[in-house]
Amino acid sequence: MKVVNFAGNTNSKRFIPTPIPLARPVLADLKKNECLALKLRTDPADVNSQTYELTVKFYRTGTPEEWLIFMRDLKRILVGQNVTTGPPRYAMLRRLVLGDTLAVFNKAAAEHGNETVANFETCLQAVTKHVFPQRAMAHQKRYMRRYMRKPRDMSTREFVARVTELNAYLTEFPPFEENQKLDDQEIMDILEFGVPNSWQKNMVMQGFDPVTSTTNEFVAFCERHEFTEGTLDNSDENKAKPKTSLKSSSNDGKSRAKSSTEANKKRKNYDEKWCELHQTFGHDTSECKVVQDRIQKMRTS
Repeated sequence: MKVVNFAGNTNSKRFIPTPIPLARPVLADLKKNECLALKLRTDPADVNSQTYELTVKFYRTGTPEEWLIFMRDLKRILVGQNVTTGPPRYAMLRRLVLGDTLAVFNKAAAEHGNETVANFETCLQAVTKHVFPQRAMAHQKRYMRRYMRKPRDMSTREFVARVTELNAYLTEFPPFEENQKLDDQEIMDILEFGVPNSWQKNMVMQGFDPVTSTTNEFVAFCERHEFTEGTLDNSDENKAKPKTSLKSSSNDGKSRAKSSTEANKKRKNYDEKWCELHQTFGHDTSECKVVQDRIQKMRTS
């Protein structure tokens, strides 16, 4: 069986599936027997405060991100219903988890004795360790540093938001130590090398340094490329759309027309390629060997 990574590449033998990928999980419609609806108070200490409803899916088994989402909902429930002591927290969790997850929690609860708030958090960590694969932290960071690339159908703003969310998740990974998140400079490196190579080359040409820029400035720079490329793509589609004729021609005529079209296309491509560095036609900036050489020297310096 072949393991396909996020880019669809089946030849990468060293690629290890990441605990939480860039793609967000698909939310399925829940049936009545699969969830529990609870009313929460906006001011937990005030029994007369305004309430709102939160529907939580019973957790039996799932991905690490599904468990972290469940944990986030659980915390909202405990706060919204003002559950501040140990035994009610244990009881609430046992209403919401099933199967193997419940067995792991009950085993940890038996090992740690009294149902205190501190022991409750320790038992939750035991379930997290059970849900997450071994060396999850190392695999997640390696994936983010080496393999994370912005998909063509994902906007830069969505890409940045998701990377930021994944970095926040790292604080909840085993072994639950301090400073598990990637620092701001590493995140900016991930964002820079996650966008298309042509955008990275334009950053060099235009003197834009992501390291000294804010996240908002990085998004604004990339969004200009998204807008431009989207406009050019539409224009190219219109130019490339063939014109149909009601009259059919002979095979020789079609062959001559095809040859003429190919020649015109090659000439057109030559004339449309413009290098900002050399100020000449024939190749564009993204293909310029001088620019590529400068980028390589900057990366290795």
